[in-house]
Amino acid sequence: MTSSLIHCDMKSTSFNPKEISRPIVQAVLLAVGCLIVQIIVLLIGISIEGGLGYTPWIVSASFMLLYAFFNAILLLKAENMGLYVSQSSYCYIGMMLGTTLFAYAVSSVTLGESGSIRWIYIIITVCYTIFMVIVFLMRKIIEYAQRQDTEHKG
Repeated sequence: MTSSLIHCDMKSTSFNPKEISRPIVQAVLLAVGCLIVQIIVLLIGISIEGGLGYTPWIVSASFMLLYAFFNAILLLKAENMGLYVSQSSYCYIGMMLGTTLFAYAVSSVTLGESGSIRWIYIIITVCYTIFMVIVFLMRKIIEYAQRQDTEHKG
């Protein structure tokens, strides 16, 4: 009886590379990465006299851009594009809120006080939308070309 309690199934605890194609996994991994970098920035900021400035906001914006880029690229692999896009949009909003809170917690500067950083967030959001549209259209064109190719051969 005790041997069955000690036995651990490695398949349930191992990381499956296919999981990275899920938007929630992407968002969580990048949010954890952002949190780790924000903690490092905070520790460095404590040790210097000049303060942090807008560095936490730039770190957060960088992770938002990473999410936008990788999320759009992984749209090419998605089986159900509609579901992927809707989950991606919700995760993007969650990432935006999470990274904004991380930056505020580390710097004590609000987004309104951060000056041009607010515009960087707006531009990243526009770029995310453009990335998603471009990849969506690319995939539709590829699917159409593949259909035409199979019809031509058949």
